[in-house]
Amino acid sequence: MIELNRPVPSDKWHKAGLLELDESTGEAVVAFSSDPQLGAFLERLAKHREAEPSSAGTLFAADLFDAVERIRRYGPVDRVAPRLVDVLAQGSEDPLLIDVELWHPGDDVPMAEQWQLDVERATRDSGGGVVDRYVDHARGIVLLRVRIGLEAVAGLSDVDEIATLDLVPQAPPVLVSALESTVDDLPPRTPPKEDAPLVALIDSGVNASNPLIDQALYSATTLLPGLTDGADDHGHGTAVAGVLLHGPTEDFLVSGVLPRPFGRLLSVRVLDQSNGFPQGVLFERAVADAVRYAAGLGAQVINISIGDPAMPQRRRRATPVASVLDSLARELDVVLVVPTGNTRPADYTSNDAGGANTYASKSLQPPASALIDPAPSALALTVGGTGQSAGLPKVGEIILGGDDEPSAITRCGPGVARGIKPDLVSPSGTMAWSPTLGFVDRPKQLWRILCSNDPTAIFRRGIGTSYAAPAVARVASAVKSENPSVRSSALTRALVLQSARPIRADRAKLPPGSPADVARHQRNLTGHGAPRLREAIGSSADRVIFVAEGTLPVDFVVLYSVPLPASYFQSGGRRRLTLGLSFDPLTRYKRLDYLASRLYPYLFHGADADKIAAALVHADDPTLQSGPLKALKAYRLELNPSPAASSDSANIFGIWERATRMDPVRGDSAILAIRSSRRWAPESTEDRFGVALTVEHDGVDIDLHAELAARVELLVEISLTG
Repeated sequence: MIELNRPVPSDKWHKAGLLELDESTGEAVVAFSSDPQLGAFLERLAKHREAEPSSAGTLFAADLFDAVERIRRYGPVDRVAPRLVDVLAQGSEDPLLIDVELWHPGDDVPMAEQWQLDVERATRDSGGGVVDRYVDHARGIVLLRVRIGLEAVAGLSDVDEIATLDLVPQAPPVLVSALESTVDDLPPRTPPKEDAPLVALIDSGVNASNPLIDQALYSATTLLPGLTDGADDHGHGTAVAGVLLHGPTEDFLVSGVLPRPFGRLLSVRVLDQSNGFPQGVLFERAVADAVRYAAGLGAQVINISIGDPAMPQRRRRATPVASVLDSLARELDVVLVVPTGNTRPADYTSNDAGGANTYASKSLQPPASALIDPAPSALALTVGGTGQSAGLPKVGEIILGGDDEPSAITRCGPGVARGIKPDLVSPSGTMAWSPTLGFVDRPKQLWRILCSNDPTAIFRRGIGTSYAAPAVARVASAVKSENPSVRSSALTRALVLQSARPIRADRAKLPPGSPADVARHQRNLTGHGAPRLREAIGSSADRVIFVAEGTLPVDFVVLYSVPLPASYFQSGGRRRLTLGLSFDPLTRYKRLDYLASRLYPYLFHGADADKIAAALVHADDPTLQSGPLKALKAYRLELNPSPAASSDSANIFGIWERATRMDPVRGDSAILAIRSSRRWAPESTEDRFGVALTVEHDGVDIDLHAELAARVELLVEISLTG
């Protein structure tokens, strides 16, 4: 293993008489034919470093040696994948199924074959066996799937011909057999509470006889004359309903515990047996009428897993249905949840192994993967899809999106006027590239397990962001169910947002650029991350949520005092403040400045409240780099994303983190300042808003809730217009 300070072209290694096996920006794996060859290389490297610069000529391979930082032996720490390391640490008496990738010496096929024989012999000698193999010398691929005992992994990890050892993720047996499940196989079912809030589904209807839906169904109807009733003749709505009521099916099948639904299900059918709108029915009118109907019956969370592939977002403009939903969300005060829509890897990347390895980067290049109507809706919670790594059916397959990675089928942001979209992500299923087929495959082992509308089956499999959205809608319904005092849809959205666990993609899989560019690419793929139900519905001993809601006039500032725990001023642990902020601005379909107003959140520690208010009254630079705000920069707790990056969004998220203790001289409270800035809204406009700010301190053993629960208060509200 040679660690580099810059990339080295492959021909440089060849000219130096070396065989390059693998490379990345910061390191290369190079094969030496013998110890003498390695010794000669090290001797030349030492002479190069000792040599004085000369105008008479350059030393042998000077540009290559200049790039070398350190040389070490490629060993077990490089070969054994992290998840296999975790399994080895846990210990296991059962044999492990492991994928073994071998180095390939290029054109020397006999050597490659000999390496393969050596590894297979080593596997058998350790008491294991080869259960599958895939070899393609033209592409330089030698892959083995082996079954070996735990103690034998260490021996294989020392074999030089092996490049990587990785655990083959396998679905639990209960998931493998899920499609054959009967009612008797289901965990005990409990209907929702009689006073549970209504959660609405606008889709293709539902199968009212499915045992995972029947006890929670309040009503299933249709408003369209072209549809006879609310039954599901397609299956899409029933699949969405199961996730909306119970969350990911895989979770409760494995745990054996089926949670009580947080809401009663109101299904409004708008799609026919082909999962399309009846002929002659406008998308906009059908959805608008269904939303009004559901809201009129009291539904405050509405899932709409519908999209129009023929209407992708183009440039900065809004899409028609998204604009309708934004208007309805403000008017009716409801939480709307929509998916990003689906795409195919073949629409945006090459259908080969190279495309499989770069799909995330390629998917960021519109228009093939741009959001489709109504995903750009600014006020809705837009949900993208993540994949999964369990269930690889064939050796050598490359999953396009494993756990906590963007799915190959999810569409990408940004939203209208560069707003952050998607807002959140949830599992959607994904695809894999198959070396045996030579193209992207759709193995159903990587799809989701969903409720079926077939009266003879409980479950089926499916793939799509349609099934990611209802998982987020379920979290929103849990917020409403467990917190009756939460009045507005804005605060509901804010609570869902603050629960998000950010997802950090492998930077190597994203387009190159500055840290700010990489962060923007990440948000366009996975938004603010994956919401967590427990963290959304309330505080705990180690995690305290402060909330506020109301209406905020445009061109106003509101300040809140945020108590900081005593441990923030002591050494140890990691401090974290997480912000969820949502509001319902006016929108206008034909305007490029789509939102009529913006909100800018700021956190300060140690600055005087009057000075903060006075500075924000005259603020014209959201980055706080100039004018009166510049003096506050030293007191600012930097949120990520920054206020400037999130201000084009109606759903705002930000995290501040710090590992070192804070200065107690600056006081025991921070100040959260929210500035409303008018764009084209009438001066008398007031926007409904909700804010949730979470205080955490990881790595310390204290009861934050007991210390902080009663200390928050509204400080002051000041008009920017004087």
